[in-house]
Parts: sequence; structure tokens; C-alpha cells
Amino acid sequence: MFTSNGHVEGTFDGQTWKLGGPYKVEGNTVMIADSTCGFGYWGKYKVTWYSNDPAKAVLVEDSCSGRKMNVDGSVMVREK
Repeated sequence: MFTSNGHVEGTFDGQTWKLGGPYKVEGNTVMIADSTCGFGYWGKYKVTWYSNDPAKAVLVEDSCSGRKMNVDGSVMVREK
């Protein structure tokens, strides 16, 4: 879930942990940092918006293997 104050939180199916932290958007690219990987490590993903809400993320660059494994190819939604 993306909030209007620049915070993202993700819960993954079949898993009990959550990913959360700041995000930035530049055009069709989303950069995400989180507490699991460290707030100094940003992942970069190209986003394809299906409409005003859901979007699919495809890896551009991310040094955190856990986040990369869970975010790459995922469908994300913004909180309104």
C-alpha cells in the first residue's frame, strides 16, 4: 500500500512479515527503501500502471535480494 505521505507497506501472500518504508516516484519508476534491507539501500522498479490504482513492478536495480525477490513482478496499490 502506498500512502500519500511517502510511505509504502507490503504484506506478502503466504508470509507473515511486512515490508515498510519510504518511497519516491519519478515518472514510471518507483524507488523503495525499507527496514528489512536498511533505509540506506534503495530498490528501483519500473512500474506499469493498469489504471489510477494497481501497478506492476519490474526490477530495474536492487541490491537487497529479499526485497528484490518479493517486489519484482508484484502488483502494488496506492492507498487513497
